[in-house]
Amino acid sequence: MSFSRKKPLVVALLVLVAVVVLLELTPAEERDNTAMASIRLPVTVATAIPNSESLVVTITGTTAPRWPVTMTSLLTGQVDYVDAELEPGVLLQAGQLLARLDPVHLLADAEQAQWRVANAELTLAREQHEQTVALKQLARHRSTAFARRELQIAAASAELKAAKQALRSARQRVADSEVIAPFAAVVLRRVVVPGQQVQQGDELLQLAASDSVDVVVPLSEQVWQRLGSKMPTHAITVRDRQGQSWPARIRYLDPSVDENTRQRQLVLSVSDPYAKTRNSQLYPDQQVSVEIALPEQMNVVRLPLSVLTEDAQVWSLSQQDTLQLEEVTLLQQNGHEIWLQFHKNKNQARRIAVFPLSSMLEGQQVLPKMRVDKPQLEASL
Repeated sequence: MSFSRKKPLVVALLVLVAVVVLLELTPAEERDNTAMASIRLPVTVATAIPNSESLVVTITGTTAPRWPVTMTSLLTGQVDYVDAELEPGVLLQAGQLLARLDPVHLLADAEQAQWRVANAELTLAREQHEQTVALKQLARHRSTAFARRELQIAAASAELKAAKQALRSARQRVADSEVIAPFAAVVLRRVVVPGQQVQQGDELLQLAASDSVDVVVPLSEQVWQRLGSKMPTHAITVRDRQGQSWPARIRYLDPSVDENTRQRQLVLSVSDPYAKTRNSQLYPDQQVSVEIALPEQMNVVRLPLSVLTEDAQVWSLSQQDTLQLEEVTLLQQNGHEIWLQFHKNKNQARRIAVFPLSSMLEGQQVLPKMRVDKPQLEASL
């Protein structure tokens, strides 16, 4: 075989030898990096542009009765009257008669007390008359207090005073036989029934003020820091499970911290919670959603909920398309989106990995693909 025919084979062998030598001389780490660079992880990204946002803090609270009071029987006796409309949820007027014990014996006691007062007044008048006569007869002679009828007058006066006090007590017992609404109220519970024999101290009714209802809201440390001292100026809305909403105002902020939860309690007040003009009423002991509108806040980023990692962090991309793990503060969220602030460079726009993976590494180079299906996210930087 001639050399011209062998020449291509020789050249191929020399190239193969050179490639083998080059691979042997190249470090293994550089070879792996070259291979990894040729296969970059595709990552869907969204552009995060800081804006000014008016956010709403949503907290769960529980309604509580305002001025809850248990009406008990002040006397022992038989119930002879109960208001026919007296049922849970019914609104009452201040001073309204709700129930009454049979007062026949009490009225008899009051009449007896009235007779004792009249008799004591008669005794006192008799003693005063006899004193007048005695003083005329004893004017020129030395006499004792008994002879001057002073002791008799004192005893008659004391008897009259005791009789009048007994009369007031008897009349008060007659008044106590009636159960009167102490203020405009709503009936929470009714125990009393007509004809019932009750003892002193037995529960009859449970009432609460009808002009307002309280909403108790526990505040976590994170929410407390967000609200801060500006809280009294915020607009507050209370919303029940049926979607009905009521404006609320702050009654007070409990200065103490709960021993178990280490949380403060914010107590709100909702006016006219039992108004029949609404489709539903806001009764005590139900869970509600409390929405507190915050002032406009700067450098807030709105992103899909999926951008958060398990540790509530986000992956951003550098200009060289390498991954960076960033700390953020979560401000608000719903079922699909979150509002957050970055800890560093808050006013800087970023590209954010929409679907973070547990296999992502700091500094890893990826292949970004822009997310364009959300109108609130920009198409590019």
